[in-house]
Amino acid sequence: MRDGQDFARVAYEALKDGFRSGNLRHAELMFNPQYFYPSGVGYRTIVDGLIEGIHSAKKDFGITCLLIPAIDRQIEPAHALEIMDDILAYRPDEVVGIGLDGPERAGAPELFYEVYRRAGQAGFMRTAHACEDNQTLAEAPAKNVATCCDVLGCDRLDHGYNLLADDQMVARARDEGLFFNTCPITSVRRNIPRRHASISRMRELGLKVTLNTDDPQMFKTDIGHSFRVLFETHNWGKEAAIAFSLAGVEASWLPESARADLRREFERQITALEIEYRDNEARH
Repeated sequence: MRDGQDFARVAYEALKDGFRSGNLRHAELMFNPQYFYPSGVGYRTIVDGLIEGIHSAKKDFGITCLLIPAIDRQIEPAHALEIMDDILAYRPDEVVGIGLDGPERAGAPELFYEVYRRAGQAGFMRTAHACEDNQTLAEAPAKNVATCCDVLGCDRLDHGYNLLADDQMVARARDEGLFFNTCPITSVRRNIPRRHASISRMRELGLKVTLNTDDPQMFKTDIGHSFRVLFETHNWGKEAAIAFSLAGVEASWLPESARADLRREFERQITALEIEYRDNEARH
C-alpha cells in the first residue's frame, strides 16, 4: 500500500464485503498509521484515502463508517506521541477517536498515558485492547480494564475476556455500563472455543457486549460469519441477535442524532423481520 488509492480500495472493499456477507450498516475501522510510515506514506495520505473509500461505500451501499487511528503498543511511547502529533494536526470529521492495540505483554496501558491525555483534551473518544485471552492473566490482567478507564479515560474497550477472572472488576464494568467490543474469531484457532465461552459468560453476567470481526482478512471471517459461528455454538436465537445488534448501535461513536437515526432504522427492520418470522411460523 503506497498511495491514497490503495487505502481507498481497502476501505471500500472492507465495507462492501461486510455489507454483502452480513448486512453491515455501520463500521468503525481501526488502522495503525505507523505500519506505513517506513514506506514513506504520510498520515494524511492514509486518512484521505480511507475517507475516499468510505464515501464511495456510503454512496453504493448506504453504509456509514468512522475511523480510529490506533497505536501499536509494541512501539516506544515517545514514537506514539509523534503519531499523536499527526493525528491532532489533521482532524477530518471521520476520525473520531484513538485506540491501543498489539499484545498487552509488550506495553502496559499506563505507558501511553500522555498520548491518551492529549487525545482526551482534544475531544477524541478513546478505546484500547484490554484483557485479550490470547495472553495469560499475568500478561493481560483484569486490572488493565481499570487502568484503561481510570488512567487512559477509555469510553469503551476492545476484547475484555480475561476480566472474567476478577469478580470485582466484572461488577464494576457492569455497574458502569462499560461496552466491550468482542470478536468471536481469533488468529489463535485453538482458542476459539474458549473465546466463545467467554463471550457467552460476559453476556450472562450482564456486561454490555458487541460482536465484531477484529481483522477480517487475516482471521478469515466477516461480520456475518462471526455472528453465525458464535450463534451456532450456543444455539442462540433471534432475541440474542437483536440484543447484539442494538448494542452495536448503542456502543458506536456516531454523533447522538445519527446514532438515534440508526437505532430507529434497526428497530424498523427488526419489526419487519419479526412479522415475517411469525408469518412463516404460521404457514408451517
